[in-house]
Amino acid sequence: KKTIRMNHIKSVKPTNKNYYQGYYNPVYPEKYLGDITSIIYRSSYEYKFMVYCDKNDKILQWSSEPVGIKYVNPIDEKTHNYFIDFYIKIINSNGILESVLIEVKPESQINAPIYEAKRHTLNKVKNYNYAMKMYIQNIAKWKAAKEYAEARNMKFMVITEKFLK
Repeated sequence: KKTIRMNHIKSVKPTNKNYYQGYYNPVYPEKYLGDITSIIYRSSYEYKFMVYCDKNDKILQWSSEPVGIKYVNPIDEKTHNYFIDFYIKIINSNGILESVLIEVKPESQINAPIYEAKRHTLNKVKNYNYAMKMYIQNIAKWKAAKEYAEARNMKFMVITEKFLK
């Protein structure tokens, strides 16, 4: 298990193992806050959101994995670091400048899983248990992120593939 120091999430390089990962090369590098040589996407949804941020003229600035937030995982009752996927500075529909922290997740991971197996197998139970643990962990992360954002006069939101289409 790799230990990540709070400000060094970028040291976790993309892998080719079962995930769509890589480095993003921005069309408008002046909009990106941070080192443009280390813009890492860890899913196809993150990649699509990077393209959206890069090309959207309402987004003035953006960055990926900008901050680590401490949270307590209710499963193991330990403090962990949660690295928010994105930070954006936008002009909203009312013409007001806003700072927003964004988490990108598949729709299937934002709601509590439902166990609907007609036949119970160990594999189905394990999959359900894993999905429930991830859901519980995400709820704790998102609560910490919302509190972090509000304390800094920012917003926090979770977006899914529905937003990206």
